[in-house]
Amino acid sequence: AFQEYHTAIRIDRNYAQPHNNLGNIYFNQGAPDKARIEYEEAVRIQPDYAPAYNGLGNIYNNAGDLDRAMQEFKKALSYDSIYIPALISLGVNYAKRGQLDDAVVEFKKALALDTNQLQGHYNLGLAYEKLGKHREAIDEYNTVIRLDPDNHNTHYALGSLYQGIGLTDE
Repeated sequence: AFQEYHTAIRIDRNYAQPHNNLGNIYFNQGAPDKARIEYEEAVRIQPDYAPAYNGLGNIYNNAGDLDRAMQEFKKALSYDSIYIPALISLGVNYAKRGQLDDAVVEFKKALALDTNQLQGHYNLGLAYEKLGKHREAIDEYNTVIRLDPDNHNTHYALGSLYQGIGLTDE
């Protein structure tokens, strides 16, 4: 992928998407500084490119700079109000701040656009669980498992919830 993205950039230096995709690769490899450079180049080339703002927001979110992350997520959504990854990222940001009701709103917005969005259901389940809405959390976790039966994180979260509320036979 690296070679092809670099070739695309060499052919067209004003092509934002390969910079964004390189940023995603670097981010997933745990190299946020390299990722930031690529995301910043993507928005320099295309200032309204929502995915790159979302990528920058995720870097700041992971680094604990929740205010700056929120600015980036909101900027992404200002350019594309139905960009599902930014809605979910904003929801995660709210959850990290303890603003669980706001997180639920963002996750529901994402799910209204795509009812099969695994991260939306999973994060909504986590938020419901933290709010003490156990039935709703169980429903969200079960939706993820129905869509992705091998999702070990969700099986674990559901098992932990069951144990926490005394349903050890579930």
